[in-house]
Amino acid sequence: MVGNVQLGGGIVGRKAREVERRYLFAQAAIAAERSRLAREMHDVVTHHVTAMVVQSGAAQYLTGSPERVTEALGAISGTGRRALAELRFLLGVLEATGESASSDLTPMPGRVHAESITASAPPIG
Repeated sequence: MVGNVQLGGGIVGRKAREVERRYLFAQAAIAAERSRLAREMHDVVTHHVTAMVVQSGAAQYLTGSPERVTEALGAISGTGRRALAELRFLLGVLEATGESASSDLTPMPGRVHAESITASAPPIG
């Protein structure tokens, strides 16, 4: 009888270790995927913001040609919109992994909202 109890305890212990091993493996996979997504988000932001800086820098030399200024501003806007779309997609992937976005949509301290930028911008035209 004592032998049967010890045998049963060994099986339970092995199963518990296997469950823990699988859990740790899953957690490592999740961390690796989140790290990959963070790198991808960094690349998206860096690429698009760099393009916007170059485009806006070039636009200042187009003041003699209003249609080219309009075209340059359209390119800057398009680049920003593509960046936002890609970031929304990546955030959606993060949410699909079980990490939902915060339900508290208030800004983090020190962050600037688009509304505050547009409100302080001079009128165009």
